[in-house]
Amino acid sequence: YNLKNIETALERTEMLTALYYSIPGPKMLWQFGEQGFDFSINRCENGTVNGDCRLSRKPIRWDYLENENRLHLFEVTAAMMKLRNEHEIFHDENFEYSLDGTVKNIHLKNETQEIYTFGNASLSNEVLNLTFDEDGTWYEYFTNDSLNVVNGRFSISLEPGGYALYSKQRLREESEKLFTNIDESLSKVLIDANIFPNPTSEKLTIQYQFSKKVDFKLEILDLQGRSLEVSNFENVIGNFEHSFNISALQNGIYFLRLASSEGIMIEPIVKK
Repeated sequence: YNLKNIETALERTEMLTALYYSIPGPKMLWQFGEQGFDFSINRCENGTVNGDCRLSRKPIRWDYLENENRLHLFEVTAAMMKLRNEHEIFHDENFEYSLDGTVKNIHLKNETQEIYTFGNASLSNEVLNLTFDEDGTWYEYFTNDSLNVVNGRFSISLEPGGYALYSKQRLREESEKLFTNIDESLSKVLIDANIFPNPTSEKLTIQYQFSKKVDFKLEILDLQGRSLEVSNFENVIGNFEHSFNISALQNGIYFLRLASSEGIMIEPIVKK
């Protein structure tokens, strides 16, 4: 178990993300932190690192989303943001925390909901002997599993870097999917892809060929990740063609993002 291994580091960042965003109050997220951005904040545009370059432009890494581990971290962050946006309990000042030791715990409670977030920051498996305020069924947010608490106690095992978020009331429907599995994979259903002309001054044409029915979204993003154009498509199979008119965009580099339940593909495009 090597903390310097990138997959291990990303998994532990997921744990910290679940704990961090469980704590009520304002939060700050730095550039691509939700994807495990691994460039120094003091990186200069020429690739060197210098304290005078803190405000210099940093690499734009939308390609991170093509890596399964980075995509999973992104989706954990998005899932926690969604919870914070939809549930008032994440903005309630009535909360408790225990951050001493290797097992971390955040406890939120209001009149209608109660939530525990646990994280194992140790380098080995930990058995957590949990104490809950109420008996009955508790729901784990990320896996949609449940557990039955009797006499206020339950034990679970967490791997190093493991985490769990339990709530008394279900936080998402059983059918709601949080995570994309790149191995499912887009490459298995996307037989062919053609984007032209690139560079272009006006019309950008996208041609795909799918081997089975796919629902997906096409977006044009700027370098800050803002969505400038978006189109949604359902039950597409076989040959597909769509065009964006990007004549109103300023000259520069943009990204075309295809997102589906089968995976994500991002391609750079140039407006000239």
